[in-house]
Amino acid sequence: MAKAEGKKKRGGEGREKGEKKGNPLVAEVRTQYAKTLTDQGLPKEQVKEKVKAHIKEVVKPALSAAKTTAAERNLKGPAKRKFIQDEVRSKLGQPAQG
Repeated sequence: MAKAEGKKKRGGEGREKGEKKGNPLVAEVRTQYAKTLTDQGLPKEQVKEKVKAHIKEVVKPALSAAKTTAAERNLKGPAKRKFIQDEVRSKLGQPAQG
């Protein structure tokens, strides 16, 4: 089936199944925390479990709270994204980038 010309592409139509792009902020936190744990000498399996728990217990709630605050402040677009990133980084004790 060919698309009608002039029709906008909807989100996710261009991706193949299984190619979902994750949140870059979560990926950054995951790699930094994993690096910290491996530097402390933990085995790979323990690192994997601890990183997963850290994302679930710390990062995701911080992200949700930041999204709620951004919605309350009526932020949109790049300003919203930057606010959420800065807010999550400050809650995790990381320096703000950019």
